[in-house]
Amino acid sequence: MLTEACRSSNATTQAPLVRVVEVSDDHLLVRWVEPGKCHYGEQKWRLGVASRNGYCVLSNRRIGRGEPAYRPTGRPRPRNYVAMIAVTAIEALYMAVARQID
Repeated sequence: MLTEACRSSNATTQAPLVRVVEVSDDHLLVRWVEPGKCHYGEQKWRLGVASRNGYCVLSNRRIGRGEPAYRPTGRPRPRNYVAMIAVTAIEALYMAVARQID
């Protein structure tokens, strides 16, 4: 299981716990726990293009409009629908796991 905690720029708000459970070519399965707000045990995130500027919930890296990014999917629209995960954050997780195996 790939795991990374989300960083929050707002100290008064508890950051969600974000775990990448599974990775495929075009989607992720993510566990999202935001105490008192929402909990998604296995939420599907699809790879697409960012429609707005934002920040990666794993790395806090800036994601510019038009860059590839993963976004949560589902109907009704999930509460965390504005969240994004940068493709580079997933690549970095893979690199970290590969270094641990070697």
